[in-house]
Amino acid sequence: MRCLRIHGLPASDIPPQLHLQVATGREIVVADRMDLHLRWDNHGRLFLKPVPGFLLDPDFWRTRLTCPVICECQDPPQPSCRADPRGVALGFPYTYA
Repeated sequence: MRCLRIHGLPASDIPPQLHLQVATGREIVVADRMDLHLRWDNHGRLFLKPVPGFLLDPDFWRTRLTCPVICECQDPPQPSCRADPRGVALGFPYTYA
């Protein structure tokens, strides 16, 4: 993942790296709640959700997040279209880049 970079975002929108969070005195807290991911509170804690193991499984991507051959991801999407869940699955690891 060291090759991943954030392009096109203003510097103010890029969250500081974890080691800088610790250097500024924040405590890193592992949280399983998605709504707390990359949020901090007034008590100096930064909440971080671990990457779910299934997002690292190629079989999961192939069986759950790949559209069938007949799907063309058109508007309106077909009932079998998996573009939205795939977008969510791709967006979550982006927060770690």
